Amino acid sequence: MSPSTLTFTPSTWAVSQEVTVTGVDDSVDQSSDRSVSISHRAVSDDSKYNGISISGVTVTVEDDDRAGVSLSSGFVSVSEAAGDGNSASYTVVL
Repeated sequence: MSPSTLTFTPSTWAVSQEVTVTGVDDSVDQSSDRSVSISHRAVSDDSKYNGISISGVTVTVEDDDRAGVSLSSGFVSVSEAAGDGNSASYTVVL
């Protein structure tokens, strides 16, 4: 989350501040989207604002990873005859 702290002053208290929440791209399929709750805390020298209740925000995390197998070739052919050159290779990626 960036920035991790927002500061409001007497001259900027009514100005919107943007927070960016970024998910971790972990290359792991979690198989379903999930929700995460982000909580807030107010800290102020002014007792009217210090510790006031602030509603949380629920964020839905959409997983962009999908489990599967990828082959480098759709067709592999080898000869039964003995000798060099009678093998073929392909790559499997999970």
